[in-house]
Amino acid sequence: MVTRAQPRRSAAAALARHASDPAALLLLVLLPLVVQSGFVLRVLSLSWLDAILAMGVVVSYGYAGIPNMSQGTLYGVGAYAVANLMSNSGFSFLLSAVIGAVIAAAIGGLLGATALRVRGNYWWLVTIAFTQVMFIVFNSWTAVTGGEGGFIGIPLARIGGMTLQSFRSFYYLGLAALAIVYVVYRRVCRSRVGSAMIAVRSDETAARGLGISPGAIKIASMVLAGFGAGIAGACLDSITGYIDAQTFSLTFSFNMMLFAIVGGIASLRGAIIASVALTYVTTEVTSLVNYQFFIFGGTVLVALLVRLYLGGRSPVTELRRRWRRARGAGDATVEEPAVEVVAE
Repeated sequence: MVTRAQPRRSAAAALARHASDPAALLLLVLLPLVVQSGFVLRVLSLSWLDAILAMGVVVSYGYAGIPNMSQGTLYGVGAYAVANLMSNSGFSFLLSAVIGAVIAAAIGGLLGATALRVRGNYWWLVTIAFTQVMFIVFNSWTAVTGGEGGFIGIPLARIGGMTLQSFRSFYYLGLAALAIVYVVYRRVCRSRVGSAMIAVRSDETAARGLGISPGAIKIASMVLAGFGAGIAGACLDSITGYIDAQTFSLTFSFNMMLFAIVGGIASLRGAIIASVALTYVTTEVTSLVNYQFFIFGGTVLVALLVRLYLGGRSPVTELRRRWRRARGAGDATVEEPAVEVVAE
């Protein structure tokens, strides 16, 4: 009885895992057909970009163990690069987005190279210092960034002969960018590179013994984080048509770190859910905007206390584990331990 039940349960679990992402994407694609509010669609469009940035933190910090407080800066590098390419050089949106992502990835790689020289808490200081220096650059380099007045007059994006100028088109642009980056990050995290990142985060000495280069892995993780930030920056140009240095401040990078922590520091899906939920709530309820720090800080505190109670496990992972156990307990023909092993 047990041997026959296990394959069916395993197949069902595998089908559920593979179908969950397409089903969620389908629901999000259909959402604008129900939601007609331009304000809500704009907020969701920007929340998709926040989710991309939070996933970059998950890759660099959650997997490779590099505290990344410069995600907002890489976001700005991509945004300003794309804005200049479209406004001053006449490049198309897609070409500018690719170049912007490459530039942001390169800057991320250079920043990751500094991780080879520092350890522990010093890396936090390096990324914070880099963010602060780049904020001054963004705010002062008038010829490239527009200075304190910001970069205005960014052309509308055109894709396939269609100009993106409606709230619905902005929504789909951000969602498409999120889907692309999610697929890339997910494949990387589930590949040997992702396993190498976890090994480096856990023990660099042991990773070297396995033939893994910690330096290359750290740089690769920051390159991936910069890649996603560059794509998000390109979408920001199209959605807002205006950018300034305040958008890419240390506070913004701090928020992206909070989103990743709340969602589960090694969970891409968790980062998306936390980013969208917290961004939407604090923006939709305008009376809460001035209390963002209290909301985010309180949420992080609760999340950390819950993880401490669960022995370090993610609340989402624990709920899934208990749900699977409950399903297994309802099947009298299958022993619970066997079901857990198959489900995992």
